[in-house]
Amino acid sequence: MKTVERPEMSKKKQKIKALKAEVKRLRRALEAPKGPLVSPLAPAAFPELPIVPGVRFATAAAGVSGIAHCARCALCHGCGGC
Repeated sequence: MKTVERPEMSKKKQKIKALKAEVKRLRRALEAPKGPLVSPLAPAAFPELPIVPGVRFATAAAGVSGIAHCARCALCHGCGGC
């Protein structure tokens, strides 16, 4: 026995097919890179920093729980406190 498809079923199948294609397109868009890998505000090159006698550059973790990479930077003048 052959089944006869009603017109509304055919329209629904077409709509489902179109929605599946849209979902596929949206998934690809979500997986695509999100813009440039380098900030547009980043300089093209960093200047060479001069060595200043008695001053050193240091970083330290802030110790704030729940934040993985919270750091502060300081220029230390050699007092031993950093």
